[in-house]
Amino acid sequence: MPLTLTELSYNLKQNRDIQLLAESNINYVYDDITRNYLKLAIAQFMNEVLIKCIKEHVGNDELFAFVVNTYKWLNEAKDNYSNLHIYFLLELSKHLGFEPNNNYSVTDKYFDTREGKFTPVELGFPLGLNNVQSKLFSHSLVEGLINKPFSRAERNELIESYLAFYKMHVAGFSDLKSPAVLKELFV
Repeated sequence: MPLTLTELSYNLKQNRDIQLLAESNINYVYDDITRNYLKLAIAQFMNEVLIKCIKEHVGNDELFAFVVNTYKWLNEAKDNYSNLHIYFLLELSKHLGFEPNNNYSVTDKYFDTREGKFTPVELGFPLGLNNVQSKLFSHSLVEGLINKPFSRAERNELIESYLAFYKMHVAGFSDLKSPAVLKELFV
């Protein structure tokens, strides 16, 4: 079943690529996401980001709880979820160890995607963000991101900025297909 939190049990055989499933139990069905095309687009975006970012097969309970809780929040939200994918990118960066530093100031007004902080020097995109992009990026780093009234253009700009930041910090992070869908859907 698509978008279902499922608990799987299997016996690990070291020299095999494919493992045999011993048991499976459905823990949570994300039913509203599958019925709402806006929520589904956000969920697909988050899935694509996770696939690009998580390569290891080692358990990470904090990261797992964050992902499960974010999807549950999206599933149960009645409104005000149009910034969730941006919030997700910010919070995921914290879990992956490269959280951006919000040191934006009059002098440090250009975000350097390599260093993850604002600097006095403007770098060309994707190495850095211009003044307008940097100021918008800084606004996304403060409390209450979910409730901020970003316009469609601002959301699209933020997605592009965050993805440039991810490309600098996640090995092999290539272009995503889902942002094009998000750009068309959100007003």
